[in-house]
Amino acid sequence: MVTGYAISTSAVTKASGASDRQRTWLQGQPRAGVAGVHDHAAGAEALLPARRRSLTQDAAGAAATTTIRVLHYNDLYARIEAAQAFGQACTAADEAAGICFGGMARLVSAARTARGGGVPTLTLDAGDVSSGTLWGVVYPGRNITARLQALVGVDAMVLGNQEFEAGLPALAAYLTALNASGIPALGGCNVDAALEPALSGLIRKWAVKSVGGVQVGILGYVTTDTRALTATGGLRFAEAVPAMQACVADFQRELPDVKVLIALGHAGYEVDQQVAAAVPGLALVVGGHTQTFLYGTTGLERGPALVAGDASSGQAPQGPYPTLVTGPSGDQVPVVQAGSLSRYLGKIDVTVDAAGRLLSAAGAPELLGGSGSSHPVDQDAGALAAIAEAQAPVRALETQVIGTLPAALSAAPAVMLTGEAPLGDLICDAMIWYMKNTSASVPDACLINGGAARAPLPAGNVTVADVLTALPFSNTLVVKRLRGLAIISALENGLSAAALAADGTGAVPSTGEFPQVGGLRFRWEPAARPQQRLRSVEVYNASAGAWAALQPCAWYSVVTNDYLASGGDRYASLRAAEPLDSNGAAKSLVAQEYIRAATPALPYSGPEARSARCNDTGGAACPAAAPWAAPAAAAAASCPVSLTLLHYNDVHSRLDPQTASASPCSQAEDAAGGCFGGMARIAAFVKSVRQQQGAGGAGPALVLNAGDMSLGSLYDIAHPDRRTSAAAQNAVGEDAFVLGSHDFDFGLDALVAYLRLLRAPVLVANLNASARPDLAALVRPYTVVELGNTGVRAGIVGWTDPDGQYTSKVPPVLLTPVLPAVAAAVAALQAEYGPLVNIIIGLSHTGLDKDSAVAAAVGGIDAIVGGKDQVFMYGAGNGTRGPALNLAAPDASAQRAALPYPALEGSAVVPGKEVPIVQAFYAGRYVGRLGLNFTSAGDATAWSGNPVLMGGNRSASPIAPDPAVRQLILQFAGELTTAAAEVIGTSDVTLAATRPAIRLVEVPLGNAVCDALRAYLRTYSTATGNLTGAAGAAGLATDVCLLNGGAFRANINQGNITTGGIYAVLPYGNNIAVVNVTGAQLIASLENGISATDWSDPPGRFAQVSGVAFSFDPAAPPGARLLSAALRPRSDSPQQQTPIDPCAHYLVLTNDYMAAGGDGYTDLAAAPQIESLSLSLDTALIDYVRRLQGAPLVVSSPGTGGATRGSQ
Repeated sequence: MVTGYAISTSAVTKASGASDRQRTWLQGQPRAGVAGVHDHAAGAEALLPARRRSLTQDAAGAAATTTIRVLHYNDLYARIEAAQAFGQACTAADEAAGICFGGMARLVSAARTARGGGVPTLTLDAGDVSSGTLWGVVYPGRNITARLQALVGVDAMVLGNQEFEAGLPALAAYLTALNASGIPALGGCNVDAALEPALSGLIRKWAVKSVGGVQVGILGYVTTDTRALTATGGLRFAEAVPAMQACVADFQRELPDVKVLIALGHAGYEVDQQVAAAVPGLALVVGGHTQTFLYGTTGLERGPALVAGDASSGQAPQGPYPTLVTGPSGDQVPVVQAGSLSRYLGKIDVTVDAAGRLLSAAGAPELLGGSGSSHPVDQDAGALAAIAEAQAPVRALETQVIGTLPAALSAAPAVMLTGEAPLGDLICDAMIWYMKNTSASVPDACLINGGAARAPLPAGNVTVADVLTALPFSNTLVVKRLRGLAIISALENGLSAAALAADGTGAVPSTGEFPQVGGLRFRWEPAARPQQRLRSVEVYNASAGAWAALQPCAWYSVVTNDYLASGGDRYASLRAAEPLDSNGAAKSLVAQEYIRAATPALPYSGPEARSARCNDTGGAACPAAAPWAAPAAAAAASCPVSLTLLHYNDVHSRLDPQTASASPCSQAEDAAGGCFGGMARIAAFVKSVRQQQGAGGAGPALVLNAGDMSLGSLYDIAHPDRRTSAAAQNAVGEDAFVLGSHDFDFGLDALVAYLRLLRAPVLVANLNASARPDLAALVRPYTVVELGNTGVRAGIVGWTDPDGQYTSKVPPVLLTPVLPAVAAAVAALQAEYGPLVNIIIGLSHTGLDKDSAVAAAVGGIDAIVGGKDQVFMYGAGNGTRGPALNLAAPDASAQRAALPYPALEGSAVVPGKEVPIVQAFYAGRYVGRLGLNFTSAGDATAWSGNPVLMGGNRSASPIAPDPAVRQLILQFAGELTTAAAEVIGTSDVTLAATRPAIRLVEVPLGNAVCDALRAYLRTYSTATGNLTGAAGAAGLATDVCLLNGGAFRANINQGNITTGGIYAVLPYGNNIAVVNVTGAQLIASLENGISATDWSDPPGRFAQVSGVAFSFDPAAPPGARLLSAALRPRSDSPQQQTPIDPCAHYLVLTNDYMAAGGDGYTDLAAAPQIESLSLSLDTALIDYVRRLQGAPLVVSSPGTGGATRGSQ
């Protein structure tokens, strides 16, 4: 609640003698919707700490900060009373058992508790309080709702689309009741009621409230979908963003002294973010409509447990709370929603300065649970009394007879989940009937899940309560436009339960997806394999009064429930389909209306052959195959489609923008337009392409990640579970991800934790994870995805480089040879889905050579998106220049392509077939964009495209980062900033980790690090884990250092050395290992380091060294390249050399990766390991640099102890 002030045209004055709910309006009231406020707890402000007092009351006149608590809820859907977790009505026994949630009585109690902490509080309702239960039917004027909102302490509400559903006269009555309760109804920023006099003055643009002495403006907007969802008469709706921009400008002109502005919207999470990004001056956006549950700082953490002690029962969020969006002035604007059905009360504390600018925002939605939940909330006695006082007509309506049935309609799982059920027929017929009578979107058919009904309807009289018990969930009607193919996919999904094949055994599926239909009839074969059980589908043509065969490429409208429309019960084709009408009508209320209207002619006494089994016990014979699956009709199994593949690979934790050399980019450099990549740019580009797709301007797009997201920045060092990468990948909306070798680098426990955070399927066909069932459960060989709303599906098969077995922390799981694994996965996919999935995309992290081999040998692969080589493919290749990185030097800055985009590989098994293969460089600098055209038979006939530069505004391809994703990443970066910025030393020169040099020759960076680590160990006690303070005092003296060139991933730049800089140089988290090798093993190890077969792009095994010098001939055969090798005990005295004795023993400092045989160092693995320190390379180097106490890092020049190239 807020402290009461009255607003006049000239001044802010304290309202005197006001009662608890009294409000004083602006003079005459019509001025641009300015509202007054409640008067409550008028003396509370004096109790607040000085820092929270009014911005206008700072005695010294200096800028002050103020913290305001905002409580909010949305999409109540007339849940006046508590409900169970999935919306079922709660009985007294349920309440006693502690399994009830929400309801207005809990909202009242929770809001009162939240206001009791001494923080000035504002309470907001973000709309859709109306239809959804009998309370909305009994009280269309919603006077009881307004009364309960007043008890909650609502300071303002915005109208939702459902507020219009009972008609404009009922809406006027509700708004009048709100006025009487002292609650302004907003929405006038984009709703013009000039043509509806009854609503004139009742829908306001804004309200102004005094919160702890601070004036707060609240401006409201409503979804434009309201026009299509309800009867809105002469009301006119403008687009939210431009309307809010104009509304804020008007507000600031009229009330310039009110600095704190909150947008209160009912238009959905996406629109709320657009408002935050485009409307200046906002401190907070509170939203509703999409019923979005936000939680945690990353959106990865589950919400509070619905069942105490069971963390997995917490609801999975759809984003972080708050979601921070960069506003037009560069300030962060928090966006919040609180789920729906009063299950949660959002609570966010915002701190603002004197100008109304946001300084901080923190909070979380609070679960309004019963005693069995992790957060029980008592029900307020006063609210319960108000509900009890008003409930009599609701209870009477529940017992009201609405019709009769000739027979009982069972909802038993054995009926609803195994075949056609008369109750399912009734529900679907009711949904079609309702839409025909209320909407322009007249459906051809209905499809619902059998699990939607949970209790029978009785023979004879049927009451409202009977229907509510039978249909307990809060589902609403949605009409979608589907291709025949999508209907086939949906039906196959509904028929896919394994239990359905057990004919005659009485087995019943444990899940509720079995399809109950109207306007459709189909035959299916239980014994056939899942995804291929349909044998025929027909659609009823109402105008012709006849059934006709479903046409795979024809379009149909289908009414379903919002659960299936959002992909529930794995109905992916319904989720992907284009929405035509989201009516908002509750399915249970629709069924009531239908029964009432159709009685006494309700025919539902038995099945009507809408779904019929064939080839089962006593059933009819099935045709040999469905019409679309017959061998002669293979081309009719699908439809032509144009597909866009968006892809990236080898991001290596470059979640932030990078310089042209893939080094971290400062905010100043990024603002100046000189930076590239970053997941926020990738997200913005992907979103723009998908928006074009949604607008019909492009074909469907798949977003594929070809692996090696890991290692390359501080994020993964700080969080080995890669939570930052997972959050960014989820925000981009990847369709599939293949593991790269480096994704294993933190070990299998960390990998499992990472994969559990990802929403996209993770694909590796050649992974044998039988030794780790937890990993096996998270990885699959292939997946099948919907291609937008086309109804066409594609398979994606993934594979990774088996050499990862030796170059990363893969054991004890196995990476098997690629070709047989991919061939087996393609065969399994084709066997599972038959001709309905005839497009197969490969997603690989093995490099171009292996990908070419797959394309040639596996005939079912149509295109391959790859990674690992990090090759730049563009245009015709052969030096073709890509887009300019800097428009000031377009030719010099443009990257030269090594290969064409795409490269083509001819199939050795399908005559004339060519398979396009693509990569997109690395570090997120480019997103590949490959367009493919497919025939209905799944043959690729054309391809085109190029990688798109994710550039700054100085480049030829400027991409503005997505502000929400950028802020999401920054939330993780905040933890790292202080530690990463610590200056620990200096360097007089830049020490480069440039490829390929660091994998070809001795470089100063390798010398400096190896020398430093050996020096460090000489003063490090392996017994205590502490520095001894003196060389040799219980320290460990090593003879040689060997580190693979691939371990170095960034420069040490001239000037200050920071902890973050060291982490970037050595990002893998490897520990120091010391092994006792023979001279022969040392020589063999040096030979391994120079065994590359391609010196133009050598692998990472080349050894950077200390304590030894060697020369080699790169042109000689591998294994015979070493020309000379000798010990050099002192790097500052290169003339002092000692021959290596093959039979002597030497202590070699290396990393645990090489000591285990990584990068082919098998001789190190065979040697006794005398120390495997729990001390990472980066930690040791940081400690060493600190000990220099400001003296520059010592750097040995090349030729003083490393590799020199020789010739024979």
